[in-house]
Amino acid sequence: MIRSATKLTLAAAIGLALTASAAQAETTEVCLKQTFEVAQPMQAKPPSQEQLPAIEAQMEKVENLCDAKQFAEADKERDVLKDMIAKL
Repeated sequence: MIRSATKLTLAAAIGLALTASAAQAETTEVCLKQTFEVAQPMQAKPPSQEQLPAIEAQMEKVENLCDAKQFAEADKERDVLKDMIAKL
């Protein structure tokens, strides 16, 4: 009986770990998707050659934060990116 309970507990723990990993992956994907959505207005009004390096650097910064699962910081930096694009 104890072995069965231990197996069930272990199975539940593994299931929770897998579920948490899947949720993090989805959150990273959502973070990246939001970043690309913020950049969509650049298709209609592309940045100048002078503006492009700063915008690319900011976008890369946000993407790296998403990949690092630093979502709150990515949100703040995405707002900076949004402001940069709005000024185009």
